Amino acid sequence: MPPETSTAPGDRSVQDLERELAEAREQRTATHELLRVIGRAHADPQQVFEAIAYNAVQLCAAKNASIWLFDGRMLRAVAIHNVSVERKRLIEDNPITERRRPSRARSLYRPYC
Repeated sequence: MPPETSTAPGDRSVQDLERELAEAREQRTATHELLRVIGRAHADPQQVFEAIAYNAVQLCAAKNASIWLFDGRMLRAVAIHNVSVERKRLIEDNPITERRRPSRARSLYRPYC
C-alpha cells in the first residue's frame, strides 16, 4: 500500500501531513500579521483588537468573531468582525451587564484561573 494511503494505526498519510503543514503555515501567517499590527499600533489597541477578531475568523474557520472587554461593571464589544451593520450596532449598543443577563454575565465575569 503506498504511504499516502496507509491505514496502519498511528500512521499518518501524506495528505494528513500536508493538511497539518498548511494549518501550521496559516497559524504562523496569522501570528506574524498580528505581531505586525501590534508593532505598528503603538498606542491604538483598537487596531490590535480588530486584527485579533479578523484572525480568529480565519484560523477557526468561523463565521464571525467579537472581542469583549470588562470595564469593571460590564462587558463591551470592542471589535466585531464579519457581521451585518445592524447586528454590529445591536451588539455595540447593548453591553452585557449582570443586571441584564445575570447567568451569562456571571459566567463571563469569572476569572479563568
